[in-house]
Amino acid sequence: FNCCTWWQKSLRSFCFVAMLRSNRIVAPLRKQFDFVRRIQALRTPEPTNANGSVFSAKAAEELLEVNKCNYSIGHASYVVQCPLCDGGGEEKRDIYVNKTTGNVVCKPCRVKATWSEFSQWLKLKNTGALPDIPQKRNPVPVPSITEPSWGATKSWADSSRDVVHRANSAFGIELLDPAFLAKYRVHTGSAKFPTLSGTTAELPCVVFPWFEEREDKVPFRMKMETVVDRSDRQIILEPKDGSYGLFGWNTIPASAKEIVITRGEFDAIAVNQSTGIPAVALPGGTFLPPEVLPQLEPFERIVVWFGNDAQARQAANHMARKLDIERCFLVCSQDGLPKVHTPLDALKKGIDLKLVIESAKPIKHKRIVTFNQLRDEVYGEFSNSNQLSGVKWHRFPKLNQILKGHRPGELTVFTGPTGSGKTTFMSELSLDLAMQGVTTLWGSFEIKNVRLAKTMMYQMSGIRLEKQLEQYGYWADRLEQLPLYFMGFYGPVDLQNVIETMSHSAYVHDIQHVIVDNLQFMMGATHNMADKYSLQSQAIAAFRMFASEKNVHVTVVIHPRKEEESMALTTASISGTAKVSQEADNIMILQAPNKYNKFLQVTKNRFDGDTGVVPLSFDRESLTLSGHFANKDAYSDNPVQEDLSEHLFEGLVQKRSSQVFKASSVPISKYQLVKPSPLRSTNTAAITRQPLPLITPSPTMPPQATPAFTSTVATPPITLSLTQHQPSLHGFSVSPVAKRPAQSVGVSIAKVPNEPIPLQGASSVPISRYQVKPPTTPTTITTQPFPLITPSP
Repeated sequence: FNCCTWWQKSLRSFCFVAMLRSNRIVAPLRKQFDFVRRIQALRTPEPTNANGSVFSAKAAEELLEVNKCNYSIGHASYVVQCPLCDGGGEEKRDIYVNKTTGNVVCKPCRVKATWSEFSQWLKLKNTGALPDIPQKRNPVPVPSITEPSWGATKSWADSSRDVVHRANSAFGIELLDPAFLAKYRVHTGSAKFPTLSGTTAELPCVVFPWFEEREDKVPFRMKMETVVDRSDRQIILEPKDGSYGLFGWNTIPASAKEIVITRGEFDAIAVNQSTGIPAVALPGGTFLPPEVLPQLEPFERIVVWFGNDAQARQAANHMARKLDIERCFLVCSQDGLPKVHTPLDALKKGIDLKLVIESAKPIKHKRIVTFNQLRDEVYGEFSNSNQLSGVKWHRFPKLNQILKGHRPGELTVFTGPTGSGKTTFMSELSLDLAMQGVTTLWGSFEIKNVRLAKTMMYQMSGIRLEKQLEQYGYWADRLEQLPLYFMGFYGPVDLQNVIETMSHSAYVHDIQHVIVDNLQFMMGATHNMADKYSLQSQAIAAFRMFASEKNVHVTVVIHPRKEEESMALTTASISGTAKVSQEADNIMILQAPNKYNKFLQVTKNRFDGDTGVVPLSFDRESLTLSGHFANKDAYSDNPVQEDLSEHLFEGLVQKRSSQVFKASSVPISKYQLVKPSPLRSTNTAAITRQPLPLITPSPTMPPQATPAFTSTVATPPITLSLTQHQPSLHGFSVSPVAKRPAQSVGVSIAKVPNEPIPLQGASSVPISRYQVKPPTTPTTITTQPFPLITPSP
């Protein structure tokens, strides 16, 4: 450059600037900065309310100040003097604006509105052109609606002996004082519940009322629970649609500054009976709906007593974020104190409930300086070591052995061949967790929600409902009671909208599990491969941040790369960049060597590193892959079918479309199975399952000790081709034989190259890198039934 003339230098400088402006250099850098900017925007998305408009706390405060509204900043809400209530000489009532969602609630004037509706009302308040009053569209339930149903129930004192006895037996409440049951207004009654025959049955139930105000005589809604064992218990709400409330709110004094929150109604009664401390129960286990937050605003100390397990602690931590974590305390396992599960259990065991409540620890410390502040949490880790591994699957016990459970705050990537049943499997997996109380949000971008819900009903009932429509009502009610939610998206959707929806659901519905099915459909088609990988990296990073910050488990379904059908999928088969496998805590692959054989392979497990395979059995009747509804007797003649599926495809199997043996006790790890050799047999390619004598060479057995069924048996040969070296095969002992083979089995063993090895009826003979030859002299053998390796048609 220095040797050039001035005009050459000018020309080259001009070309360099033109190259920069043509984005040959700047474009990649701009994409990197754009990627970082988008991820930072997705980290803390602005909360949205019900109609999708963005709510900002700073903008809300400015709007209230401009409109001269007197307000104070509470723990979870802005407490505003309600401008909608007609004063008329009466004292003004407070309206509560949620600091996260912006939703507005004023129960005295029956208003429940979004922030956009309320802000519009404030802006037009002085012009006279007022919009529709919000309570016309979103009314808070009026107690008069439930007055006939409440009048048909009976108080606990007036209930029949039979119903009281059955309730005491079903709920274990013999120690509860009837006076406190009357204080909490617990009633008994009957309600119509759907049955499998398509009709309804009148069943006795316990009635738990939800009151708006302490002085109300009639609840605005009732929770009715059948008086049966827990496994068959059913719950209905009367009326079916409406807001949620707190059981026991009618017993809370207006001056109370401390309250205990439980997840069971009888637990709250046990606390109040034993300690005199005000106690309420949440409407649905550990679910805290945002509409009850205004009722809890005045309390300075909130004690959460959900139980003594890891899931209860996680739920309490999640709930404390809504209530202001600084005023929340948790009852948990502590060193030196008796271990209790629920308040009702503590009452039965004679434990001092007041001492337990007083010893409750803050859920979170501002500054953790010494081990003393961590001592109780560490003790809880030790005492609940098994529960910390997560919620166990009931339909997939083998998956519990590998992943140990379903844990919050993790990212799972799930892939499988096109048409292999990924959505069907995820539907059953999520249904299993939802039936155990894991609140689930489905984002189905590939199939519509109606079809997904239909699949879940098949998997829950185990029958073809189109052939037994009379059972639809029963199973529909059962599915409706599960904590399942569905995103209203279908097809390509902007990532920001998906993250905002997930954030809103995590706050409002306490979502614990989010499923994105699938990532490619959500992003949509793109012609630029670089943009495609960039968008996918952004999405994975955003889901990773969401899972960590919200403590929610996120499962992302991703299509694999285009590969040969004869090759098994691996972690490298996942479409996209290496960031996908790096960010994921768990990687699951649905392997489908053919339509008759499917199994789940876990290739990554960050929790403890265990990997393996889970055998699957597809049932067309129920659309399940777990074998939950399979007839166990149908597999009694094939007790070792699972062994093959368990070890198949641990390594790379060369021919996925070749025959797969369905009955064998031989794990095929890192080996290739080929067809039986036709050597010395004319029809070995058409072998059917039949008992095969188990042959154990025993030349040292004395003749007089030989059993009556001892004989010499000749069987057709079976050919295996060993393509890799493996220490042992299941059913074949290798380690001791490699040292002293002659003394172990009495047959000659010779080192041979990797080539097909004909085995003549031997099952307890070492295989690895050795060739088994028949004994040169006749030997006495014992025979037992043994399933022959059978090729799948």
